[in-house]
Amino acid sequence: MSVRDVSANSESVLTQKAITDIEGNAQATLDMRVVGSGSAAYFELVAGGNAVHGGTSSIRAAAADILLEGSVTVDEMDVNGPLAIDDATGAFLFGKASAISTIDGVFMGNTANGFAFYAGVTVSGEEQSVKISEDGVEIKNAVFKLGADAYTENSTEITEVIDLGAATSLTLSIQASGGTGEINHGQFGNTSTIGGNGANAVVVLKDGSTPITTWTATGGHGGANTGGYTESGQISAYNPKGSGGPGRSDFTFPESSETGPKGVAGYAGENLIITNYDVSGLADPKLDVTLAGNGMNNAIVEYSYSGETLLTADPLSATPSAQGTFSVTSGVAGSFPNLSPARGLWVLKNTPGNWRVDVGGTVDLERPTDSMTFPAGKRPTWNTNHNTSAVVTYAYYPMGGD
Repeated sequence: MSVRDVSANSESVLTQKAITDIEGNAQATLDMRVVGSGSAAYFELVAGGNAVHGGTSSIRAAAADILLEGSVTVDEMDVNGPLAIDDATGAFLFGKASAISTIDGVFMGNTANGFAFYAGVTVSGEEQSVKISEDGVEIKNAVFKLGADAYTENSTEITEVIDLGAATSLTLSIQASGGTGEINHGQFGNTSTIGGNGANAVVVLKDGSTPITTWTATGGHGGANTGGYTESGQISAYNPKGSGGPGRSDFTFPESSETGPKGVAGYAGENLIITNYDVSGLADPKLDVTLAGNGMNNAIVEYSYSGETLLTADPLSATPSAQGTFSVTSGVAGSFPNLSPARGLWVLKNTPGNWRVDVGGTVDLERPTDSMTFPAGKRPTWNTNHNTSAVVTYAYYPMGGD
């Protein structure tokens, strides 16, 4: 073995040719490893091939500084530490090539006036964007959302499927139909027709189309001569809904035209209550309600549900974008001025009496005095309820964008 100094331009070349194993399968491998102590220099190159077991390749470079000159293209890159971009000439470009480009995308970098950031997208022909420049931060036409607890309470008397939206908790009161009363036919009630049972009320909780659980309230028993309510039907929690029917008679005394003795009255249907049932684990909660028509005083289901929802919130302009007047004719429906954006705050003076305004969603406002102030989610309209005419003065403060 000889030892000599390594010159500055020395070169080492390692070539490994493919070989075959005893079965004739070609093999190939190349390993190169260089370790230097100065600045903990390190370089490793591994390549391998095997017709039976597959192959591998790896390049590892580690040094205090690694300089790649020219254009570098990678399919995927993971950055496990700070990514420093030169604050004098560097920039991050995604779609946008500059801090004034209106193309969808992101620009972040230095300009002649200092640092700039511009991210934007065009939706329905309207730009929504965030800009940071020497003038400060500007947010344009953004859609803001507020998380809020929502509560809905309603009832149904028909067979239907009810969408519970983003509900997390459910409360039900299921009232089944009452039984009908017995009908006496004879003078002394010795022949009769037994009353019919009320229909069951059935509610199935589903996740989409998948049944989760079923609740059934039993219909009330019909009146029979073996016992029951003798005067009138049993009263339900939702009287008259679900109450039992009264006993009846179809016999009339010929000499007095009085009705014969009445049969036994029917029983009320069951009232089944479910409180604060957890539906937070369901992706698409629904109620499949079946209320049959047979029985007395048909069924009803009251339901309420709550859960968190996202509400749209918009910044309010500090100055009105429009001011003026519009005419309202007594007893004639109409619409407010067609302004853009449609979401905004209306300030009105000299409104007519009994004026009712639809401002979007389920909100319906009635004029308390001759002045009104309200936010609207759409172009407001009014119905025919008012009994006077007026010329209404308005100021409109826009909120967000359409």
